[in-house]
Amino acid sequence: MVAITACGSDEPTSEGTGRTITGVIVEIDVRTIEDVESFTLLNRGREYLIHVDEQTEFAFPPGHLNEHRTTAEPVEVVTEELDDGLYARTVEDAAR
Repeated sequence: MVAITACGSDEPTSEGTGRTITGVIVEIDVRTIEDVESFTLLNRGREYLIHVDEQTEFAFPPGHLNEHRTTAEPVEVVTEELDDGLYARTVEDAAR
């Protein structure tokens, strides 16, 4: 059995329209291997469904999210809250 602990933060962004969330990816919804529709991020016991759109900037190929899911290596996501949910604006490896 593997234990996964959710590390990270949930901090407001300087713009005030979203927040930076650091945590581990527990689920990914994809159209194709490099076309991610959304993912679920676990932070301090809370799950966040984060949508991906054409404005999302990845610091790595989107398919790399699956490696983060399987290794439980955290990511840092700057989000924007819109009427229909949270959207990722940037996704990168979390600083250790």
